[in-house]
Amino acid sequence: LMNFRNIVKAKLMNQYDKIRWNKERLMMEIDDEVNDCAYENWKKDTIIEKRGVKVTDASDFKSVLTLGKTPTHTCMDYEGGSYNDCLISNFDECKKVLKIYKDGIQIGRAILRLTKTRERKSSLTFDDVSSVKDAEWSKPNLTIFVEKMYTPCVEKINDAKDEILNFLHEKAKSIGAVLNFA
Repeated sequence: LMNFRNIVKAKLMNQYDKIRWNKERLMMEIDDEVNDCAYENWKKDTIIEKRGVKVTDASDFKSVLTLGKTPTHTCMDYEGGSYNDCLISNFDECKKVLKIYKDGIQIGRAILRLTKTRERKSSLTFDDVSSVKDAEWSKPNLTIFVEKMYTPCVEKINDAKDEILNFLHEKAKSIGAVLNFA
């Protein structure tokens, strides 16, 4: 509760970005270096619009606070969601909200999480790295992990998949990351 109170206080005092974004905390969270260009491009909210579809990644207070409410109710709804106490975890610098609009109406959202992955024996894995020798692992890859898409209208999301994938590929390219989907 205290952490959420501090986030709200920062928002009211126009200091939200100051507490939201911290490169050192980001690197500590993913346990790897992130160059300045990658950090700035991750931090920047990007928008792509095409064929009446707008795709954006957002990190502003309202987008994070309402991610369990808009465009559809989920367990992270701040008003009675079964896991609304976990909502605060989405205010860290590793996470952004992917928002999809069709003709001005939000039709989908997912959480984007910046992390790192390593490959072992030609397969992507999240195994316990402490039990595997370093020689068996590739160099870590900066990774955008795309969590489950929430939508009240699957057909419209399917119609927008090219724009969504284009957006995600461009965002990943801008920070030198690979994509991984839930």
